[in-house]
Formats: sequence, structure tokens, C-alpha cells
Amino acid sequence: MDAYVINLDKSTDRWKAIQKEFKGSEIRLHRFSALEHSVGGYGLFLTCIKLIKMAKSKGLETILILEDDCLPAPGWKKNWKSVKKWLDDNPSKWDIYSGGSRGGSFLFQDFTDMIGLYPRKIGEVGESTIFRYPFIALGAHWVYIPKRSYKKLLDYYDKVSFLTKYVPMLGVDIHQSLAFNVVSSYPFVAYQRSGHSTLRKTYRNVEKLMKAHEKRVGHYFTRKNKKNHES
Repeated sequence: MDAYVINLDKSTDRWKAIQKEFKGSEIRLHRFSALEHSVGGYGLFLTCIKLIKMAKSKGLETILILEDDCLPAPGWKKNWKSVKKWLDDNPSKWDIYSGGSRGGSFLFQDFTDMIGLYPRKIGEVGESTIFRYPFIALGAHWVYIPKRSYKKLLDYYDKVSFLTKYVPMLGVDIHQSLAFNVVSSYPFVAYQRSGHSTLRKTYRNVEKLMKAHEKRVGHYFTRKNKKNHES
């Protein structure tokens, strides 16, 4: 299948790196020039909107969007194949799929756990558990969107676009599970590569954070906890 990689024109090293990660796989990468903006992830917001509009105009049944720091997890090829089939066979159960993301800071997760907003299992396929994020999902490095969601997403982003530069919680890398049915799968299909952020101008060990969250998500679906946390 085809995947569109968001990549700044100046980040040629990242484009080369992600091509190596997917070499020999069934996913064909297409570079998509990212729109750069001085305000945080606003360029990412605008770029994703542009990609969704492209998919809508071309009548693409689905679109897979990757950031150039996407780092496929071990065993991702087998997991993604079975997860994708489940997604395509169960259209009523999701609007957006995230290949792996954080549900907020650990303090925020502790709070949402306390009030019962923890990940909910909605399916199981192969070695993967399909689950729904209860509130938000942070991460735009691997996003799979079906045709039926294009208009819904574009209408939503159009309403919040004037605020996005000032309210990061409305950005495309923070999927609003209250507005959309955002799902993911455990184990994660992909992490984000740690490194220097071109947006925040700082070093971020995102891979470590995502693996820690993946471990936490897995806790909900162990044999001990599964009965209490299935929807």
C-alpha cells in the first residue's frame, strides 16, 4: 500500500532514514513536502489538512500518513497486516487509527484511570489487541484514515483552525477521542525516533516515552485485568 511521509524540504536526512526503515516492505513511501511554520506544530496541522484534502479529491479509499521520524516496531509487518484487515472489516468501530501513541502525561493518565477513562478493548486479531483511546491520543507519526472520515475531519479542523496556533490541544497530533472514534492496537505498530525536534528545537527521547506508554497500555490487557477492562 502507499504511505505519504510528511517531510520538511531541509530534512533530507530524515527522508533517507525512513526509506531505510521501510525498505523491502509492502508499503511504498511517497514524500510529501511539509509546510513549515514558526508556531509549533501548526505546520504539521496545515500539512495534514492538505493531505486529507488530496485524498478526498482523488477519491482514495484510505490514506496512511507517516511523519518522517516514524520508527516501525519489531514485528510490525505481521502486526500491521492483521490489524489493517480488522480495521477494513470493521468500519463502524473506528474513525482514525493510530499506530501507537501516548494518552497524555503519566500524571494525566493516572487521573483518567482513577475516573475510569482507561483504554477499552474492542477487538482482537492475531497477536494484537485493538483498543479505543478514552480521551486523547498523542502522536501523528502513523495515522490511517478511511474515506468516510475525510469530511468529518476536515469540518472539525476547519472549525478549530483559527485556534490551533494558540491551543495545542486542538492540533492534528492530538487526536480528540471525544470528537472521533480513535483506535490503536497493542503491541504498537510504530514508535517515534528520538532526536532533535525541528519544531521545539530540543532533544526528545520520544521512543522511550512511547515504549513506556505501550507497557502501560499492555497492563490493561493482561489476563489478570482483561475481564475488568473489556467494553
